[in-house]
Amino acid sequence: RINMNISILEIGAKRFGTSASSLRLLGGFDQNVYECKLHKNLIIKFLSSENHSYTTIKAELNWMNYLSSNGLFIAKPIVSQMGNLIEEVQTDQDNYFVIAFEKAKGTIRQEIDHDFSLIHNWGKVMGKMHYLAKNYLQDQPDHYKHWNKEKIIVEYPENLGQIILKKWNWFLEELNKLPKDEQSYGLIHHDLHHQNFHVYKEEIIVFDFGDIEYHWFVYDIAISMYHAIQTIPSSDKRKKQEFASRFYETFIEGYLEENSLNKDWFSYIPFFLRYRQIYSYIYLLNYLKVDNAQPNILKALRNMKNNIENDIPVIDF
Repeated sequence: RINMNISILEIGAKRFGTSASSLRLLGGFDQNVYECKLHKNLIIKFLSSENHSYTTIKAELNWMNYLSSNGLFIAKPIVSQMGNLIEEVQTDQDNYFVIAFEKAKGTIRQEIDHDFSLIHNWGKVMGKMHYLAKNYLQDQPDHYKHWNKEKIIVEYPENLGQIILKKWNWFLEELNKLPKDEQSYGLIHHDLHHQNFHVYKEEIIVFDFGDIEYHWFVYDIAISMYHAIQTIPSSDKRKKQEFASRFYETFIEGYLEENSLNKDWFSYIPFFLRYRQIYSYIYLLNYLKVDNAQPNILKALRNMKNNIENDIPVIDF
């Protein structure tokens, strides 16, 4: 989480034609995403140079523009007053990159457990992204990180405990054995859960591409499924099971309308659901200030820890 310097906010806002006083904090994992109250269609994001580089941000925005130009509904990047996609803002203490986007029309669809037309469209959107990724990356400079270059994988995770660390290393070994080809491995959104898109007149408008990287396409599917399953209370096991099965069938049906993926890959979904659980646990431990976390977050972390240590899957799938 970053403590935003007011002068950074003021300079960054001015570059995109507004003022710090007009900004309202929306959130984001680092509490770095703002909405402009004067220009209702403007979202401004501040990225610390400690964790982001100009090159990777530019690659993210290029990818978004490519998807948009090929018919996907995206919260599109906006250029600054100077005509730049990325503005760099410096003070004596801080250095930030500032980017802006159109605010996505519509709203987040909170209740998804009965909305199977939405889930079908969600699958279609991801399928289209993966289809476009197969062609896009052949022509682009390699500014996108691969899955095994992520910070939590490169750096030795601290305070995990031996049981979880051993399981984490097992997953990394298994991933390293998986085959890679352009039909199964490429650029993925890496966080396409239902809080990262709006629904407007039944169209899905996607945002938050900050986690894109090379990975297996089937993992992107598992990520959406993992977070959708989390919306059903664990106490209602039967409902959770039924929803997981129907979500999978409906999502894949939509996905395969836009992209072909060898059916053998779908057998890896349970593996990737388990991987997402341990990945999410380690990610939260690394980046969340656990001492200040809400009680419900701490409870969720305890549950995740118990499930991982005892090999309890997210769902018996």
